[in-house]
Amino acid sequence: QQAKTSSSAIPTFPPGTTLECSAEEIKIELEGFNGNTSDTDAVWGIVEDLYEVHPIVMGSLEPNFPFTHRSCIPCGQYHFGLLSDVPYESNYTLHVDSEETFSGSADDYNPMFEAYAHIIEFTADHCPKENSTAAPACSADEITFELDLKTDNYGSDTSWSIADTFTHQIVDKGGKELYESDTHYYFHKCLPCSTYNFTLVDSYGDGLKYGGSYNVSVNGNVVRSS
Repeated sequence: QQAKTSSSAIPTFPPGTTLECSAEEIKIELEGFNGNTSDTDAVWGIVEDLYEVHPIVMGSLEPNFPFTHRSCIPCGQYHFGLLSDVPYESNYTLHVDSEETFSGSADDYNPMFEAYAHIIEFTADHCPKENSTAAPACSADEITFELDLKTDNYGSDTSWSIADTFTHQIVDKGGKELYESDTHYYFHKCLPCSTYNFTLVDSYGDGLKYGGSYNVSVNGNVVRSS
């Protein structure tokens, strides 16, 4: 028994067939089970924007049957969601490019969807990154600063700065109503060896609570994240 799948442009590949995706695509292999005994379907979907839901591909999970889905989707940043009217009954395993695996079950009630849900965010390492600056080759007397920022539903609220700890001089900054919502931004900069303070500000004061996140790396090591 296969999941019912809906997509206007994404072809699907049944189990046992060869799934070869291009360099501009992400390989998706999804499997799971809807153990709901009340004859209620669960639903799943892959979307780019969690707040304006236009699924790249989606499907329904019939009760008491395993489900599978295999396809190639365009490179990008996506959310996967599994929704059910009943908690603890539906689960999934999602393989991305046969390298990264996500799994979970629809246990927590999500008021935005008015259902029990499990939602994750994913992309693929080989895909080009949006809004990125070219990674610099830093010299031996410099440190490499990298910021991986995803704005939330109110991107214009977000700004950040890097200041020298000793001189308090701002050496770089970004934002101030320049960022779009629900968008990834990547920054790379070579900084003279010193000590710095990184500050991330949400002008409204509620942080990145509506789907945002960030990672700060120094010389390839993550030193702060949210």
